[in-house]
Amino acid sequence: MGLTEGVYFSSYFLHYICLNTIYAVLNSIVLLYVFRYVGYFWILTFFWLYGMTIFSIGYFFASFMDRTRVAMIITLLLYFLMFFVSVVVYNPTMSKGLKVLASIFPPTALQLGIFVLSRFEVNQL
Repeated sequence: MGLTEGVYFSSYFLHYICLNTIYAVLNSIVLLYVFRYVGYFWILTFFWLYGMTIFSIGYFFASFMDRTRVAMIITLLLYFLMFFVSVVVYNPTMSKGLKVLASIFPPTALQLGIFVLSRFEVNQL
């Protein structure tokens, strides 16, 4: 197409930032009805950062492979494996250090973040 790699990456990045911002705003508006005591800014920031980590991890794994379809399949499989880590971390007897270490995986960080927001909400009632 005649574009340099920097321009090509920047176009994907700007496109995803726009989509991610729209999704984060919509999710935050919906969750304002669920989390009445958590501020809109914190919910928006939480979902926006989660979306950016998903973009980053997808781009990270795609950089190791030549074929786009194979990269997509492997990235989705790794994402679902990371989700199963979040199920294990949900155990309340697990130490805080292991939970922080497991939070390097985006689904685990999302699950633990929602848990913290819900605990805050329950304590405010």
